[in-house]
Amino acid sequence: MSEFNIPDALEVREFSPGAPVIIAFTSVNSNGFSFYKNLEKLPFSRVYVRDPFDCWFQRGVGKGVDSPEALVEHLSRVLARLRPLRRVTMGSSMGGYAALLFGHLLRVDSVFAMSPQTIIDRRLPHTPSEDFSDRPYFDLAPLLRIKNRHRPATHILFGSDDIVDVWNATRVVTMPEDGQYPVAGRDHLASTLIAGNGDLAAALTGLATGRPFKISAPLDHRCEVPRIKSIIDRLTRALFLDEKDLEPQEWAERLRRIEPGWAVPHDVLAVLAKRRSDLATAEISASRAAALAPHSITLQTSHAELLMRLGREEEATDAFERCLKIRPKHYAALCALGMLRARAGDRDRAMGHLDLAISIRPRLARAVALKEAIVSGKRPSMPAIEEQPEDM
Repeated sequence: MSEFNIPDALEVREFSPGAPVIIAFTSVNSNGFSFYKNLEKLPFSRVYVRDPFDCWFQRGVGKGVDSPEALVEHLSRVLARLRPLRRVTMGSSMGGYAALLFGHLLRVDSVFAMSPQTIIDRRLPHTPSEDFSDRPYFDLAPLLRIKNRHRPATHILFGSDDIVDVWNATRVVTMPEDGQYPVAGRDHLASTLIAGNGDLAAALTGLATGRPFKISAPLDHRCEVPRIKSIIDRLTRALFLDEKDLEPQEWAERLRRIEPGWAVPHDVLAVLAKRRSDLATAEISASRAAALAPHSITLQTSHAELLMRLGREEEATDAFERCLKIRPKHYAALCALGMLRARAGDRDRAMGHLDLAISIRPRLARAVALKEAIVSGKRPSMPAIEEQPEDM
């Protein structure tokens, strides 16, 4: 199968002739192929696809396969060679977007997309650094709404406590054979839970064999209630898409009154207070959101960063340590702890945090800049470097 491989961008691994195939699309900022270890344990052929440009596959994967259309053509040739019994696309975040896009273009049997973007508008979190609004696959909603016998069964898993992920997943029309799985108390990295608890393997095995499967992780379907869904839509468009006729504070307060025990409205109120530079009020709301969703790395990090900005560095250190208990290789927390421990005089532990951060995300600049500051004897502060958020 080597004639189909593209170094560092596409790898084909045949299990046996005619075996079902899983096409796995990789997330942003990845050093290798996402979910490689998980998929190697499954008795199916695998095709791993990575975007070296982190452009949501809008530039394809390299020379000769430099567009979505060229990638579809290349993958079609791979599938013609494998002749699989069933075909499944999967991925998380950028990979989830790609699983939806190429799953539908290739007319596979099923799609399993985790925390996908269904529109790659740069104003939203977890989107490309370049503007692709003039491209045909900028918004996947029209593609996902197609009703015909070639449309794949589309399964979307996402964190119930991440407002943008909820919006991305629930804005598209679903068919009776589709499935949506809002994982309770989780955020954009909901895939980390199901990759570790066996749910991912169960889902992919079910889809690859045409059998029913269950997600054992607790689900929170309140985000799919029509009234809640409508408020989430208004809030997301007001917060990120600059729709001036919507009043986000009013809608956030209304959502908090309806669902006071849900982290989402408290998180939104924290964002709004931060935008007003009212950090003390923002910290109160962020603290409440973090307490309601203790396994959400996004909400824990948001609270920790507010503590750090308020100068409450001991509390911030403890909060970032809690982040590492959720995700030991969390780049943002490692960078923050490197800075905070250096400022507290614990140089050795600071350098350990930063060295680990650099090994995890060697293409990102924040940890490198902090380490250089410490080595030069400067008092480190968080560099003003814009970097893409972490994904799986």
